[in-house]
Amino acid sequence: MTIAVGRAPSRGWFDVLDDWLKRDRFVFVGWSGILLFPCAFLALGGWLTGTTFVTSWYTHGLA
Repeated sequence: MTIAVGRAPSRGWFDVLDDWLKRDRFVFVGWSGILLFPCAFLALGGWLTGTTFVTSWYTHGLA
């Protein structure tokens, strides 16, 4: 058995963020979620923009 004497090491913002990201929840976020959420958001926006743009050709008789 080991007995530690002194203060526990202080936890920085990175440790707090890491624990929050890896916390067990229904939808796991994790570190990859930091990249996946913006990519999915931009992909959806790009799809909607492209679809709207092409649809406008038919709406305005440009096709």
